[in-house]
Amino acid sequence: LGAGGRADSRYSVDCGDGGYCPDGGIRAVRNTAAMVPGTTKSLTAMFSTPPASTLPDSLTTITIPTMIVWGEDDSITPVSQGQELQRTVAESSLEILPDVGHRPHLEAPEATATLISNFLRP
Repeated sequence: LGAGGRADSRYSVDCGDGGYCPDGGIRAVRNTAAMVPGTTKSLTAMFSTPPASTLPDSLTTITIPTMIVWGEDDSITPVSQGQELQRTVAESSLEILPDVGHRPHLEAPEATATLISNFLRP
């Protein structure tokens, strides 16, 4: 399967560690996408060249209260990026969930829902 096989083995590790485990249909779609010629090379180039800033200038125009939810153990977008986002968006708060990675809504759905519910209450 080439890159698709590698992608599938990554999900197997996540599943074994109690992490997110996509169903067979999702895995099949991801594996098919990973087999498209050039996908692996493109993704490798994209992730090996970090931008100077990951935030668009338009974020400074947000003027309403904004809550940012971040996983403390996010290895894809580290907490430092969440902190940069909070500094960029006026009237924002940053909620960092301990022992949570890149997908708080999947890894800690109850805690995420509680944060959102409390944020939306007057």
